[in-house]
Amino acid sequence: MENLNKFIYSKNEAINEAKRCLNCKNKPCIDGCPAKNNIPEFIKKIAEEKFEQAKKIISKTNSLPGICGKVCPHEIQCQNKCTRKFKGKALEIGKLESFVTYFNCELNKKNHFIKKTKNYKKKVAIIGSGPSGLSCAKELALKGIHVTIFDSMPLLGGMLTYGIPAYRLPREIIHYEIEILRSLGVKFITKTKNKKNINFNEMKKNKKFDAFFICTGAWAPKKIEISGENLPNVFSGTKFLRQFNSGMFKHENFNKKNLSVIGGGNVAIDSARCAKQLGSNVTVFYRQNEEKMPAWQDEIKFAKAEGINFKFQMIPKNIIKNKNKTLKVTFFKKTNKKEEKNKKIVDETETQIIYSETQIETNFLIYAIGQTVDPNTAEIFENLLLDKNGCILIEKETGKTSIDGIFAGGDVVTGPETVVLAMISGKNVSDVILQYLE
Repeated sequence: MENLNKFIYSKNEAINEAKRCLNCKNKPCIDGCPAKNNIPEFIKKIAEEKFEQAKKIISKTNSLPGICGKVCPHEIQCQNKCTRKFKGKALEIGKLESFVTYFNCELNKKNHFIKKTKNYKKKVAIIGSGPSGLSCAKELALKGIHVTIFDSMPLLGGMLTYGIPAYRLPREIIHYEIEILRSLGVKFITKTKNKKNINFNEMKKNKKFDAFFICTGAWAPKKIEISGENLPNVFSGTKFLRQFNSGMFKHENFNKKNLSVIGGGNVAIDSARCAKQLGSNVTVFYRQNEEKMPAWQDEIKFAKAEGINFKFQMIPKNIIKNKNKTLKVTFFKKTNKKEEKNKKIVDETETQIIYSETQIETNFLIYAIGQTVDPNTAEIFENLLLDKNGCILIEKETGKTSIDGIFAGGDVVTGPETVVLAMISGKNVSDVILQYLE
């Protein structure tokens, strides 16, 4: 196992941080946690140096605590509710969550892999190895179900691997979670798009599996629908991150080149920061003002600290290719002009929006304005019903699809959401699948 110490608290750091917990009676941090982790209780066990008990407490509600500890937006969830926030600084709940997961396996040099409770003959196929698939697989395998995970990509982890940069989610953490699944007997089959013998309709017909769980995510980028978006050196955010995280980009191709990013969400900021690592001069263009950017505030602060520029009220119009092979991007720049009467503003509602055109020259352009479900999702199974957005239709409380024995969860059902919500979805559906199998 690769060294995980550099990614988490040391033993003393974790104990000292845990001792700051006030153990509030009303437990506001739990209200802020989508998974409803018993945060005060597991932190109390850390303070008492009962680390294995702390891990068991958090594992009751969270199948992937180490991953969630790294990528959850704690500052707007549990830590935002922490009473300590109003008395100086909120508890670092995310770091304590990561510590709980890895202390026993790494710092003590032991493999504390959990064991199955039973051993059934039932088999479940999970299509997709992102947070929803890993979570569902873990819960089913713990109950003794034989699980096989299928994934179209060469590496496991879905968006955890291909969509989140390693500086936010170290790959050792993903590898550790996958090794836990292997220890539980979970099998993995990758590159399924290139394997002609992978036919899920035939598998269902021949009863090779007793149930299926679809969690293929939302990988398809939303188009910006302007001329020139298909030119060379124009990438969607998901494609850029996938190639960056696969090690396909060479530093010399991007170093000291101008790279522009259109968008204001986390994918846009992740793309900008990854491009900065490649040595590019990066500018982010967003159509609204900064206050309306949906990206996490901490990520925006980090991006600015790294030297990434931001330009606001910029709406893309078109992209053309210059003779020198650079890209010329035209924007509508939005400005406000206030009506005046006797040189005084009469009313804020009398503000007019004025648009002027402005052009920039760039070597590379990334657009990251949202994602959606792959339009070919319905081809996984015949007669699989989708909603108007292309997401799989399910019974909300159960995850059941329009086909008996087939369940779905995660982003392929909801559209793009957070890792923790995808994890919760997989965990909840695993309970329903167990009931179905029994």
